[in-house]
Amino acid sequence: MFDNRYDLKLAVIWESGVEAGSLDHETIAELAQKGMTYCEGYCPSKKYTGADRCSCIREIFPSPKDYKLYLEARNRYESLLQLGLLAKAMSQDKKRDTNDN
Repeated sequence: MFDNRYDLKLAVIWESGVEAGSLDHETIAELAQKGMTYCEGYCPSKKYTGADRCSCIREIFPSPKDYKLYLEARNRYESLLQLGLLAKAMSQDKKRDTNDN
């Protein structure tokens, strides 16, 4: 049975960073590249503690600092991926233009 009060207490401890370890930058980079799956299906922890500190997040990230770093790295990765796809599309357009002449 899910104990929402206990889970909320764990979320507060996690936010305080009291028992925090930390993820190395290589692990953060791997997670940023692959992305992560948030709470599949119903998550009572998410309901009571919020999406950014549910047990699914706390199990992966030792501290909010690591989670924030992941979010920033993931956003940066997605932006760079979009730029790369745009550059590739533009390169292919230039090749077509050159071949047409």
